Amino acid sequence: MNIHLDEDSRLPQLTSGLAWVAAAVIVLIVTTLSVLRVSRISGDEVGVLLNKWSGKSKIVAQSGQIFYNSLISRLYVLDKTLQTLEMTVTPGRGERPGKDDVKIKTVDGSDVHVDVVIQYRIIPDEARLVLATSGPGDAYKL
Repeated sequence: MNIHLDEDSRLPQLTSGLAWVAAAVIVLIVTTLSVLRVSRISGDEVGVLLNKWSGKSKIVAQSGQIFYNSLISRLYVLDKTLQTLEMTVTPGRGERPGKDDVKIKTVDGSDVHVDVVIQYRIIPDEARLVLATSGPGDAYKL
């Protein structure tokens, strides 16, 4: 007994299989685009690319575009230009709120309060240390 199948009877099976393949390709493309990140590091910035799984970090000192996978890595960008921190007795003056002048103990035991202006910049090779001790963003400024 021979059963003859028409080409038309296989068409629903073929189109249903293609629909699953197309859906899988679309999910793969959306997932890839959602985890692929592109960031820009300018000439006055330094980047630290931190691997979330291993904890290892890489310094990105050259300016330009950087591509990375956001599931595996996180990019932190720090300003490496000359910064000024003013510490004064006058509340509201400078970057930090409140009184933040420097208290110095003299040889005779007296306390002297001094207004100080500190200028600093981040050394690109030490950006890992700044990130590890102060945290991300501008936390190192405060």
